[in-house]
Amino acid sequence: MAAMVAQRCNSFARSLGRIYVLTTPSLTSQLQRHCSSTKHPFQGNGEGSSPTGHLTMTSGSKQLSAADIKKIPDAEVRKSVFISQSNDVFTNLALEDWIYRNFDLTHHHILMLWINKPSVVVGRHQNPFAETNVSALERNGIELARRNSGGGAVYHDPGNLNCTFFMPRARYDRKYNLTLLTRALYREYGINAELSARDDIVLLGKKISGTAAKLGQPNAYHHCTLLVNSNKLHLGASLAKDNVEITSKATASIPSPIKNLVDVNRTVNIQQLLSAIGYEFLRTPATQLTDGGRELLMKQRGFQLINPTDKWFPGITELRENFASWEWRFGKTPNFTVQKTIQLKSATGGGAAQDMKVKVDVEKALIKEISLILPNHEPIPVVSDMVGRAYSEDCFHGIADALKGANAEAALGKWAYNMAGFNQYGLHRDDCLFENDDVKEAIRRLPEKLKDERNYRITRALHLSMTKTILPKEQWTKYEDDTKYLEPYLHEVERERDEKLKWESNKPVGRVTPHMAMFDLDRLITDLFKTTVLPGIAVGLWLTDLIGRLTCLVAVLVFLVLFVVLPIIFKFSFALQKGILFLTFITYPPNLDLKRPEKSGLYATRNFYINYRDQEEDIDVNIAVWHVLPNDLVRRYARELHVEETTLSNTTLPTIDGSTSNGGSISGDERDSPGDQRYRRIEQILRADGFAPSDEANQRDLFEESLRTTTNDVVLYLHGNTASRGAPHRVELYQMLRALNYHVIAMDYRGYGDSANLSPTERGVVYDALAVYQYITSITKNPVYLWGHSLGTGVSTHLLSLLTEMSLPGPRALVLESPFNNIKEEICAHPFSKLYRHLPWFDFLISKPMYNNMLRFESDQHIAEFRQPVLILHAEDDLVVPFELGYKLYRRALDTRGKSWGPIEFHRFEKSSHYGHKHICRAPNLPEIVVRFFHAYRNEQY
Repeated sequence: MAAMVAQRCNSFARSLGRIYVLTTPSLTSQLQRHCSSTKHPFQGNGEGSSPTGHLTMTSGSKQLSAADIKKIPDAEVRKSVFISQSNDVFTNLALEDWIYRNFDLTHHHILMLWINKPSVVVGRHQNPFAETNVSALERNGIELARRNSGGGAVYHDPGNLNCTFFMPRARYDRKYNLTLLTRALYREYGINAELSARDDIVLLGKKISGTAAKLGQPNAYHHCTLLVNSNKLHLGASLAKDNVEITSKATASIPSPIKNLVDVNRTVNIQQLLSAIGYEFLRTPATQLTDGGRELLMKQRGFQLINPTDKWFPGITELRENFASWEWRFGKTPNFTVQKTIQLKSATGGGAAQDMKVKVDVEKALIKEISLILPNHEPIPVVSDMVGRAYSEDCFHGIADALKGANAEAALGKWAYNMAGFNQYGLHRDDCLFENDDVKEAIRRLPEKLKDERNYRITRALHLSMTKTILPKEQWTKYEDDTKYLEPYLHEVERERDEKLKWESNKPVGRVTPHMAMFDLDRLITDLFKTTVLPGIAVGLWLTDLIGRLTCLVAVLVFLVLFVVLPIIFKFSFALQKGILFLTFITYPPNLDLKRPEKSGLYATRNFYINYRDQEEDIDVNIAVWHVLPNDLVRRYARELHVEETTLSNTTLPTIDGSTSNGGSISGDERDSPGDQRYRRIEQILRADGFAPSDEANQRDLFEESLRTTTNDVVLYLHGNTASRGAPHRVELYQMLRALNYHVIAMDYRGYGDSANLSPTERGVVYDALAVYQYITSITKNPVYLWGHSLGTGVSTHLLSLLTEMSLPGPRALVLESPFNNIKEEICAHPFSKLYRHLPWFDFLISKPMYNNMLRFESDQHIAEFRQPVLILHAEDDLVVPFELGYKLYRRALDTRGKSWGPIEFHRFEKSSHYGHKHICRAPNLPEIVVRFFHAYRNEQY
């Protein structure tokens, strides 16, 4: 094995393109010399606590004083560059700590270079719940680790290079190490990075490296990161905090704007940079920032590939397990208190809303106490079996869901009822094993009258006891009798189920229990054979006799084509995937002339085209656009625009206070002011000789000047798949927005309507939207809002994420109408997939190919990458994008967005309204919702 490792080291060194190849025949024996120890490596001297609490530095040589170490000349100090072959964050942290505690560094300095899979690493004295959203990390498969040094939270991924400098404490010099890195960047790439006052490495005013250190006796180490090509969107989402108030004495991270090295030099890559930094380290003396050149380089021990296993580093597996343990990652969290505010409606049904806070005291990451802080009331302790459990942000979700949507009395009673140990069916946790399908069916059969009586009685009793404590333990037994309502129905369901399952096994079948959920493979195969194969053979023979062999063969052939061949074709045909997703071949109404918006009922509307160069695909793209003027401007110049006055009557929509929404436009008093300078240029265009509203040049001057000089806000509308910007339900929305006096800009992506006849992709349609957005912002400084519908919600969230990544100013706010969380889940939920979604190969042949071809529309990821306020509108009877997907996106936004970011609003529209997927624009309260939302954030910039 040693020979193989040495061979790999030589191969790696040759790949660096340097003039040296420095490895030893046995790296294992070299490590033993580095750690020249007379004792077992894990016999410590009691220095400080670590994840294991007992690993310490040992050395068989005589310990030198700090003064003696400083006297050692640089010529006697050798250097090595260790490159970890692991990308596991816990393994690399364990390797780092092992070297620190076991190596004799008196005459040997080490630089360890390592790269991790996506992970968040917090400092030793930090609170992970205050630095990131732990639940969101777990859902996305991102590891959370705690290192053994101080400092703030950092994000690691394959685009992030980690460097650790090991040296004796007496020679610790942080600026020496950081300067060495900046010299390597300048020597290799000409990048002129600098050190900040906080010892960060900055480039063009933005941070590219954070730093932390562990200072012990006799050793020390200093580690830092280098952002090479890290995913900044995932970085921001991973370090986004949950929307709760945390009070703690833990060390807090200081956020800073960041930059990747590839942002300034696209030739930078991890392997080349790793080589450059190692080369710079080896050619620089131990304490002086001078260039020792080839002569010093040849004296060093060179690059060495490190395999962090027990054979190389005895005991490192145990150390890794302790770094990955819950006790180290979370149990070391300093005590803290969490509060979350929930707004309640008045208990009396009127008056202003009131705030209630839920307070959770946490000690060693375990819930110590839960209290309610009611308006004008002292904190009320809650008797709950959650005390003593591990804290997570999810513990607030059930509380918030229970308290929202009802009056204070009923909501608090319902929440207390659940916290006391009862589930939503009225059964105490001790009385039922789990909420299985039998219980749900029994609840369905329970008469509504009994449900109402039981819920009212319990809720009222809880409210009466709330002034002192919420459901004391001695009162729990009082409500156990309520389960008697459910028992007859539960037994009835169980009897029916037992009858159906008797033939499967000779074992008695009774109430479902956890151990019965376990099964062995043999029984599973036997059951499948009995229930599928044997009946299938019998049915096949019966059908053959009944309808003939030829008909049976045709039926089998159709089945194979429909459920096997077509999915296989779909998997390997990118064009088919794009066609099914974007549905550009579906056009309605038929024969619609998009060049004449008045044919669709839109007067005073300009049709024009924006042409831009797609640099990545190296093509010219022509985007068709409509600009719909706001009503107040049309009314002011109706005669010049040849618009009939009868068309304008009763088209401006009132808000709830009876006033007219103006979208930031002129007021009614200004309308007749002849001396208004803002409209002089518009009037000059309208009253010029030869002006014709249908003339293209006249239209361009008039419409662009109206954007430039009026104070009306602008809405950019991004439609979903199928049809074009002229679809009737989209025209209805334009008319509503223009009635609110907003400029409306509606566009067709490539492949739609009369835009460029190009095959759309996710990247392509996003850049089409970017081109139109930049056109708008190049003309007007007025607030711009983004409105996405259906597939357009995925385009709009991706666009905002792109604007954030490009550091461009974004719109004031975003409206998502009928949104989904990501295209993978939308495919599974779409009505067209009903035939396929239950096939075992559905994910492999249909979902994954689209994901791999970058057709993702991951709104649940992008919504955590921009700060703008978001308004989500969704109808409960939406069949195309089910309501559950929109609500899941809303919950995802609450989990991942920062507390100081723009808020998220969610409006559901009742199933009884029959708005479905396309017609939320017909909701009578929609204008009020839109005006209030836009007005609230008109002057805010995120």
